[in-house]
Amino acid sequence: ARRQRQMCIRVSMRSDRVWLKMKKRFSHTWDVRNIETTWGQRNGWHAHIHQLVGFGENMTTADLDLLQYELFPVWRRLLKKYGLRDIDMKWGLDVIRADKAKAYLTKWNISKEISSGEKSAKNGNYSIGDLEIENLKYSVDETYKGSVSHSQVKFCLAEYHRVMEGRKFLVVGGRFNAFAK
Repeated sequence: ARRQRQMCIRVSMRSDRVWLKMKKRFSHTWDVRNIETTWGQRNGWHAHIHQLVGFGENMTTADLDLLQYELFPVWRRLLKKYGLRDIDMKWGLDVIRADKAKAYLTKWNISKEISSGEKSAKNGNYSIGDLEIENLKYSVDETYKGSVSHSQVKFCLAEYHRVMEGRKFLVVGGRFNAFAK
């Protein structure tokens, strides 16, 4: 049910009058968004969205601040509407310039996790890739003892795949395909 409420928030945000006004005001041309889900023993599931948006070339730092401060109340209103907990702006919405977005883009790739063996999620949480790697470690080494039991890892992965079946994780909008070429 929580996952369904989060899906409703995403759809509501994209059709909200404040967002539509901002898209028009700043000459929106493209966007791409990714659903990222992490899991932790302390707080359970944490699904969130990373989104890159292409606006006109003349956006100033003040414009980015305005975008963040105009959209955050919309996000909070939608969280309340769908019965999810309130959040602080520090954790709820972060608007940054594209040249500072490298960290967001690299998070969308599991290759770092596979090649380095380092967890990608923060604060003791596990990304789905992290959980898949834990499952693999348990499967190939009978003596492996991770910080999460093998049964918990398998349960989390099964739950995740059941809930996310048929969902698109990377969604593009506007003229993104033309921009990407």
